[in-house]
Amino acid sequence: MGNFITAVRPVSLFPGGDWLVYECQFDIHYFSDTLYSQWGIVCPPSVQQSVRSRRAEFLAGRYACQLALEALGLERWSVGIGPHRAPQWPPGVVGSISHDSSSALACVGFKREGVIGVGIDREPLIESDVAPRIASSIAKPDELERLDYRQWPFNKALTLIFSAKESFFKAAYPSVGRYLDFDAVRFAGFQKRGDLGECLALVLPQALASSLPSGSTHCGYFYRVRNCFTTGVLLLSDS
Repeated sequence: MGNFITAVRPVSLFPGGDWLVYECQFDIHYFSDTLYSQWGIVCPPSVQQSVRSRRAEFLAGRYACQLALEALGLERWSVGIGPHRAPQWPPGVVGSISHDSSSALACVGFKREGVIGVGIDREPLIESDVAPRIASSIAKPDELERLDYRQWPFNKALTLIFSAKESFFKAAYPSVGRYLDFDAVRFAGFQKRGDLGECLALVLPQALASSLPSGSTHCGYFYRVRNCFTTGVLLLSDS
């Protein structure tokens, strides 16, 4: 791994063992384009032409993909990039990637009946002075009020909802095939989902696809590390 990847760990984001999540910490100061060939990772032309930080984040994300896929039994697979920058997974695999300036995560699992998609996202905390200015573009007042009983600061509540919606969009993209705005899904509070434990409930005010009908509710999970929220949304057809 050299000095670029500073730490690797599996992450327990979703209940059960069906979804494998790996996180990589990286130090951009040690990034080199030669690492792509060393690790057998293809750098797409669009990424080759991007700034150094983008090339480093992409590499770390694809390295996390390699770890997760190897744990799934699929070795040396380089995850490509498709329309709207969507990852191109091996046949029969469902996954998602997220990264920030110093970490990357990848989630994978086998496609099976009832699974629509999976999405993960990591977001740094929105600054306290910024949150009020952008809140209306992310969530309605009633969505934010549902977190009041936990007495979270406004910026933390907004960051969590923002990240959960981003995870939902990633999970829904293969079915919807287009970008969604933040009104496409609504945060409806916390609820128990049988053996899945507590989750964030995300409700669709209108149908997005035949597999994502109006009124359907889907689960989101989260944890906080450092000054970031990591969320994951698993879309199931029987939700």
